[in-house]
Amino acid sequence: MVVTISSSHPNSVTIPSSLHAHVRMLAPRLYELGSTVLFQYLAEVVGGASDPLGRLEVYCQLAPKPRSHFGGRNPPPNLRVIK
Repeated sequence: MVVTISSSHPNSVTIPSSLHAHVRMLAPRLYELGSTVLFQYLAEVVGGASDPLGRLEVYCQLAPKPRSHFGGRNPPPNLRVIK
């Protein structure tokens, strides 16, 4: 089975259902780690990470206690919104 992740974006993708299920399982874990960790993961992906799924798995292995070291749910203090 193949799952199509579609949107109005021209770069919509089709991924195998097993990968879809795996990413759906990891997504809440990444979310629980807070916005700082999510920001760091997305920065790696946007920056051209060679293995985004591998990086997602690594981030999802972070224990809840050390996340305070990364700022928990608070964004980095040096993050600025540019319009």
